[in-house]
Amino acid sequence: MKLLHVLLFIIISTTGFSQTIADYIFTSTAGTYAEITGGTVSTAIGDDGTQTAIPIGFTFNYCGTAYTSFNTTTNGCVYLGSSFSYTNDLASTTYNPLIAGLWDDLYDDNNSDVSYVVTGTAPNRVLTVQWKNILWGRYTLNTALPDYRENFQIKLYETTNVIEIVYGSMNTPGIERTVSASVGINNTPGGSGKFLSVTPGVNPTVSNIIANNTIGTITYFTNGLTYRFAPSSCTSPSALTVANITTNQADASWTSTGNLWNIQYGLSGFAFGTGTIVTGLTAATYTIPSLNPSSTYQFYVQNDCGAEQSNWSGPYSFNTLCDITTALYTQNFDGVTTPALPNCWSKIVVGSAGTPTIGSSTTTPYSAPNCISMYNATSVGAATNLLLISPQFSDLAAGTNQIRFRARLSGTGTPVLAVGTMSNPTDAATFVPLQTFYDLTTNWQEYIITLASYSGTDQYIALKHGTGTTNQYIYIDNFKWEPIPTCAWPTAFTTTSTTSTSASFSWQDNAGASEWEIEYGATGFTPGTGAGTAITGITANPTTITGLTAQTTYQFYVRAICSITDQSQWTGPVTITTPCSEVTDFIENFDAVTTPAFPSCWYKVGTLGSANTSTTTPASAPNCLYLYSSSGTNQAMVAMQPVSNAGANTHQLRFKARGSTAGAKLEVGYLTNPTDPLTFTLIQSFTLNTTTFQEYIVYPGVSVGANTVMAFRAPGTPTYSIYIDDVKWEAKPSCTPPINIMASNVTTNSVDISWTLTGTETAWNIEYGLSGFTQGTGTVVAASTNPFTLTGLNPSSIYQFYIQSDCGGSDYSTWVGPISFTTLCESISAFPWSEGFEAVTIPAFPPCWFKENGDWVTTNNANTTYDADAHNGTQFLRDSYSATNEYIWTPGFTLVAGQSYDFSFWWAGDNYSYWVGDVFFNTSQVSTGATQIGTSFVTSSVTTSTTYKQEKYTFTPTTSGTYYMAIRVNCASSSPWYLSFDDFNFEPSPTCPRPTLLTAANMTQNSADVSWTLGSTESSWDVQYGPSGFTLGTGTIVEGVTNPY
Repeated sequence: MKLLHVLLFIIISTTGFSQTIADYIFTSTAGTYAEITGGTVSTAIGDDGTQTAIPIGFTFNYCGTAYTSFNTTTNGCVYLGSSFSYTNDLASTTYNPLIAGLWDDLYDDNNSDVSYVVTGTAPNRVLTVQWKNILWGRYTLNTALPDYRENFQIKLYETTNVIEIVYGSMNTPGIERTVSASVGINNTPGGSGKFLSVTPGVNPTVSNIIANNTIGTITYFTNGLTYRFAPSSCTSPSALTVANITTNQADASWTSTGNLWNIQYGLSGFAFGTGTIVTGLTAATYTIPSLNPSSTYQFYVQNDCGAEQSNWSGPYSFNTLCDITTALYTQNFDGVTTPALPNCWSKIVVGSAGTPTIGSSTTTPYSAPNCISMYNATSVGAATNLLLISPQFSDLAAGTNQIRFRARLSGTGTPVLAVGTMSNPTDAATFVPLQTFYDLTTNWQEYIITLASYSGTDQYIALKHGTGTTNQYIYIDNFKWEPIPTCAWPTAFTTTSTTSTSASFSWQDNAGASEWEIEYGATGFTPGTGAGTAITGITANPTTITGLTAQTTYQFYVRAICSITDQSQWTGPVTITTPCSEVTDFIENFDAVTTPAFPSCWYKVGTLGSANTSTTTPASAPNCLYLYSSSGTNQAMVAMQPVSNAGANTHQLRFKARGSTAGAKLEVGYLTNPTDPLTFTLIQSFTLNTTTFQEYIVYPGVSVGANTVMAFRAPGTPTYSIYIDDVKWEAKPSCTPPINIMASNVTTNSVDISWTLTGTETAWNIEYGLSGFTQGTGTVVAASTNPFTLTGLNPSSIYQFYIQSDCGGSDYSTWVGPISFTTLCESISAFPWSEGFEAVTIPAFPPCWFKENGDWVTTNNANTTYDADAHNGTQFLRDSYSATNEYIWTPGFTLVAGQSYDFSFWWAGDNYSYWVGDVFFNTSQVSTGATQIGTSFVTSSVTTSTTYKQEKYTFTPTTSGTYYMAIRVNCASSSPWYLSFDDFNFEPSPTCPRPTLLTAANMTQNSADVSWTLGSTESSWDVQYGPSGFTLGTGTIVEGVTNPY
């Protein structure tokens, strides 16, 4: 049995139907798909492949034009015009005429093809164009069949000029390309009324107004499905229109051939076929009766030609007139599509500048989904009129009604909202203010204006934007024109305090009542329906409601009781969540929740930063707590389970924590207001020095007082992620360890250790040793003072220590530590001093050396090929390119005033220039106040060499004391690589300096001329020589020679 679905022509409501598409009748049937045989494979292949000027094989008449050839494409359509695009749009005014079987960006690969064949004999021949296994939503070549492959045909029939689209095996499209196909036909010149676009379905429809170019599934493309477009001799009506619209009827009319018509009408959006149908009309007009006021209707018309009927033309939309109304009238603006206004509401928008607007909006309404937005842009002053105008009311002067609405502000400056009346809703000059409000805030507030004394004749209510400041939004919602209640409802209903089992409330009485009723229940309940719990006979304001359940969300309403028979309407809701009940101890490992949720009674405080549970490397699987703050003003905070004994000095907080990077900071404190992050008070701060979990303990003592909620906070400086696990609030041991342990006043052989007590102990044990010692093998000393001084230490050494409380009677706390410190360097007084860097572990410096800026490191010969190797041995000192005032300081030397000293070193470059090197001295390892010695040993214009050269600088201190030597490197370019240094030496200047810069020249088979640079003013020298590598003292010595020799 064939299923016939009649075409629905969709007509713009302000224009008539155009017959340029020749009234093709659309039907959908369940047929059979027969793959063609013996056809011609098209040259349209690959991506966007096309073939043009293909003979149809007969003359085909389409929309009144005869065609003998066609063009095709891999993208699922036959086009009769000369222009085509793979971007499908049946409404296009460019790409037509066109027949679309599945018009989209399809792809032809080695397993698919486009082919065509002409079958039958004149005058009943048929052209079939077939797409076989074409890829839809897929780009990958040669994928396995049948994935993502589609099969369909377009058929053109001789003589009848019928068009068919037949679907074969269809498969779910791929996801490599966005799928968005079109099915249907179009005609020149394109645009509205010049196409028929199919929307597939159980009962498929077509439209010539709205082109469906977003088909993305094969849900309704069953094998054998046939869409048929056949020219019709029964033309559809056109030029649909209405006239004489009233509140309850309208005269519909149309232009059409014939003398018999059918009409179908209903409320806007009704499903075609479900409307009111009137048949057998003998005039091209009909008065549609029994309509509702201020409503939108649609109608369709069909030409009845006897043997056949035309397509339905329509829908044509119109609005019935608004009825004059009276109180009670309500409008929440939710029944429209933004930015439209509801029926019978209007606006006047006259701006002095910018683009002011009034319309419905979804921006944070009081009642979802819509409210009204009034925006003045840059329009200000008397020349601007922004008015939202109500429907017509006949009872403004009745003296028994009031205006009630909600309003809020978005923007800066003083807000102004005027409420008044108008006699003419199209004339802003008729606006007469009743009351002006200056107290709008960013929160919704209710406003009431009574018209008990109004005696005017106006019949419209208007809300006017005050336009006192530019770029202000005023939002309006839940407008009501209602009788003035005999028992006024309370306002300013709010909660004043909340505990785990009770809540206190206050309100503003407006009825002179002495009794009230409060009803509460779960979120969303309706008061007065029995769904809530009613508390009657309340005579105190404020009042406290008890018997609540901890950690539960409630909504509360209040109303005034003016008499037994007269009660106000309900005011509310006020929503609260009771806090958790306080406990005396807890253990939380975050493992019982599904991330990112918090455990019961734990919560993120405020909106800043990021906080949640996480599965990222917990201390105990599977979960831990995560905090991240992007800055010091965007701090993440998490509140813990409330406890009743936070300030009792009986418990401790123990937890494990780590940072995503060493050096992360974590703070522990308490909240005086459990929901306000600004009330956080710090108890203790921690630096997380490793990326693995370490245990930490906090002893709040009595500092927390009566507060019950403690919290973790990520301070945001530095911006590292923090992970917390295995949190315990537990009774503290009888002997608690010290906290806030510090090492200060470090000297070459001593250090002061101080701490904060967590109990009343007066004795402690300290164990110390060189860094890395195993606890139990160190030196243990008893301390009876705080602070305590450790003595007898070695200079320039790294130490670690642990400390425990001794509470007496063999009661000791756990050890706390290790805490590290480094003793100061001892000034060098034994000369000569030298350093060749062979004893250090690269890239570290020898003890008491100090880098001030730059990339100074120690390294070895194997590390790079771009520097010189060590002068002696295998290790040396190095600085790298792009250097700016990069200093390396030696240890300190104890020097005597007036004594001359020599500082020497060997250096090498990298065969590049731009390097500048200088030598300084100072009384501390800092460049501020340092004094340069001599001139630069290398300047930027010199091309350096990888051959080492020795430099010697001499200076004489004017006062005795400790001095430090420094080399400063600068390099303004990134072209060089490295400067290398080795074999430093410091010693008093000798009385007879040794010669330097020994050279040899004029070598023969048995002689050579040697020369040197004088060490001082000497005039006689001794020379010692021998075979290469001889030991000094074993060579041949010649005394009293001259220079050269």
